Amino acid sequence: MTVAASLLSGLLSSIVTAAEQPPPPSKAPAPAVVTPQPAAVAAAEKPTAAQLETWRQTMVKAPRPNKACYAATYPDTQWHEVTCGPKPTKLYPPRPGTGILPEIVGGPNGVDYLAQVTGNITQAEGSFDPNGTVVGSECSVPCDESTDTCQPNLTCSSPGAVANSFSLQLNANTFTGTAICNGAPPPSAALGPCQGWQQFVYDSGGGVSIQYWLTPWGPPGSTCPSGFNQFNYPTEVDCYNIVGATNGIPSALPTQLPQITLTGSVAGVVGSTDNLTLFVSGMMSSLPGDNLFLDLSSNWHITEFNVFGNGDNSQAVFSSGSTVVPRVGVTSGTTNGPGCDFKSLTGETNNLVLANVPPTTVELTPAPGVTPMPALVFTESIPSSGPGTCADAASVGDTHLTTFDGLKYDFQATGDFLLAQSGNLTVQTRQALSATNPNWIKNAAINKAVAVQMGTTRVALYIWPVRLVVDGKTTDLAEGKTVSLPSGVNIALRSGVNIIASPAGDVVFVTANNNGINTWLDVSVGLGHTPAPDARGLLGNPSGNAHDLKTANSTVLSAVSFTALYHGYADSWRLQPNQSMLEADPTVTAGVPDKPFFASDLDAQSEQTARAVLPRPTL
Repeated sequence: MTVAASLLSGLLSSIVTAAEQPPPPSKAPAPAVVTPQPAAVAAAEKPTAAQLETWRQTMVKAPRPNKACYAATYPDTQWHEVTCGPKPTKLYPPRPGTGILPEIVGGPNGVDYLAQVTGNITQAEGSFDPNGTVVGSECSVPCDESTDTCQPNLTCSSPGAVANSFSLQLNANTFTGTAICNGAPPPSAALGPCQGWQQFVYDSGGGVSIQYWLTPWGPPGSTCPSGFNQFNYPTEVDCYNIVGATNGIPSALPTQLPQITLTGSVAGVVGSTDNLTLFVSGMMSSLPGDNLFLDLSSNWHITEFNVFGNGDNSQAVFSSGSTVVPRVGVTSGTTNGPGCDFKSLTGETNNLVLANVPPTTVELTPAPGVTPMPALVFTESIPSSGPGTCADAASVGDTHLTTFDGLKYDFQATGDFLLAQSGNLTVQTRQALSATNPNWIKNAAINKAVAVQMGTTRVALYIWPVRLVVDGKTTDLAEGKTVSLPSGVNIALRSGVNIIASPAGDVVFVTANNNGINTWLDVSVGLGHTPAPDARGLLGNPSGNAHDLKTANSTVLSAVSFTALYHGYADSWRLQPNQSMLEADPTVTAGVPDKPFFASDLDAQSEQTARAVLPRPTL
């Protein structure tokens, strides 16, 4: 699926106005709340979506002279200072722990696609593309705060559900070294060091907040530093401080998601402090922060944006048929589109499932009046064919490979091969001859075993006899169960699919198949980060060039001939016995097909069918 790259049509062309307020007393020391004036709005011509977006971008960049709340309504050309009003007290706590639960990858309690840059983010914004975003009903349902988990299949009839309630969160990555952490208790092996974490949040009920977190601060019983409040998980203490506003902040319904943009900025971009800017259907609000993390500007590299439950580890539950298309824009000094990270930072969730296609990277393309940020765009829905990861590749059937860049090719060699390697992930496969038609015996191979290494953990799956081996020990894994390892790796069996997930977001899916003639394994590999310049193996590299097929020494095959594929290329990725993580199997020998296999080698009826389905390509 191609996600629309433009933000222009993502905004409502109607203007929301509020009732006219009486003038403040002449001696009032504080500025009055400025609200839209119906007469002025009526006098203006109804703006187009492009005009609204041009205006929004202009106002986002306009400076705020004081540390104060501001408001603006189209077609204002300057911000108007307003009283902030009572600050929200609702919390949006961080997600404890680092492991990805494989049974919920891309779904409830699962993960997001995050925009990742190599430099420093100074400003980020989140919105929803209208082309594809279709929302029915929605509610926010409370979950178990103590375990940060939600019951499966929550509905708007579940206890505590609140209709038309959600949060939009623009979350920075956690980072170590912030000065406030200097007084934290000594880090433990279980918790790790104190980290700073900052959120820019919109409450659909009409409130905005910037929330500063120290996570984890320390073990249970720890006392937070001055100026911070305490949030207790069973295994850790987190600390928080909130800056927020409610006066004049518009509320919104779930159907208005394409009409909302949330922007977060570090100090110095729009004023002397960090800042939150909210746009809702022609109305804008600006909230200054307290600069509690003075080093945010040098540590902000990853941004998460999505629609979530409205606080306290709740879940946003959408009705079946709903689809949203989040767009995560970042400013980091480059026109290049951001990379992808695969995880979640917040304790809130939604019940949508990521589409089983990688996100789209949108580079900065300046245009008159409207210049959207470089962005990461993805789709999530319910129901969905997901889950997905930042970059997907696969080896299926006899054996049909699809590289991370989408190149499809057949690879019928036998033996042990390096399928994929990137960072702390290594995937190896054992290919053996299939047992189908005699004409195919020397020309078709299938996966008989798969080995996966994630950090210090090794997992191997064998098809005959079927068995799962974890760190050298045969392990039973029943349908619906999960094995959580000390390394942070989780292994689960869901609907016949073995799912192996690392804390870094790498996920491997292995499916056992039996057609009565052959038994084999289909393997799908998902990377938790892109770009991944070190990725290598039969599944290639997500470099953006789908035509590159490289040997182990990085030689690109200029022409993929039978000899080049099954000798120079196959031999380079073939594993020697001392390199393989799989148990030795004397029945599997290293080999290659003796000759190409053509449609003419089939029987007459099969040849006719094959030629009809796969006509000769034009070169």
